[in-house]
Amino acid sequence: MITLPPDSTLDEFREAISGCDDDVDLARAALLIAKLDYPDLDLTSVLESLDALAARVVIRCAQDPDPLVQVDALTSVVLRDLGLHGSQDGYSDPRYSFLNDVLESRVGIPVSLSVVFMSVGARAGIALAGTAMPMHFLVRVLGVKPPVFVDCYNGGRLLTYEECKEALRRMSTGHIAFRKEMLDCVSNCAVISRMLANLREIYMNSLPYAKVLPVLHRLILLNPDDTSLLRDRGFVRYRLGQGPMARQDLKQYLSSTRGAPDAEEVRNLLRRIG
Repeated sequence: MITLPPDSTLDEFREAISGCDDDVDLARAALLIAKLDYPDLDLTSVLESLDALAARVVIRCAQDPDPLVQVDALTSVVLRDLGLHGSQDGYSDPRYSFLNDVLESRVGIPVSLSVVFMSVGARAGIALAGTAMPMHFLVRVLGVKPPVFVDCYNGGRLLTYEECKEALRRMSTGHIAFRKEMLDCVSNCAVISRMLANLREIYMNSLPYAKVLPVLHRLILLNPDDTSLLRDRGFVRYRLGQGPMARQDLKQYLSSTRGAPDAEEVRNLLRRIG
């Protein structure tokens, strides 16, 4: 059993992602991530703004049952009228991952823009889902055959299955082999995990370990079976001078991960902790 520290904001996050995944409000969960940097963030105000956008979408598509007509209305309101667009200077600014900042600056990365898009869509009754596409998060339009995908980072461009495959080949310069499951729908909790994983990478690269720790707490909450997160949290706690807690995480990692390839490295770290 992975233990988590007492934390009122963590409890709030746990409540937001609990229960049936279909009931998880992507926007609310994403805004609770933003509270890590904005503890006084007014969630109600932001959520009401998304409700207002959804009302505009419903008016725009006049409740047309065609999913592509609905998506066009959603794209017009969220990406064209509101002006949300992809960042031009990479993904390294954490503000591109915070929904309140994205809505204020109108700039985001693929997953945060997609969360806004899907959150407004859900409020307007439009069936959408995130995908497992690596390197570039895409939204799948449900109820459409052949499948259609929305690239929110590039203005809401609609992509076919083959165009997604080509996009991955181009972005990875051929180093990532495409697999059909990369375009499978993923859960709302998996989308939130992806947002947190992006933040973890940003903070690890810039080394503000104190900011990495609460991100790892939330990733562990979402992915309790991923023991590698215990190892990562143990490493971060060690760097923060939290020896006893680091030891607990690292020992738990070794005991729950059979044949861990880095077992000796972890044991060496435990010896240094003492």
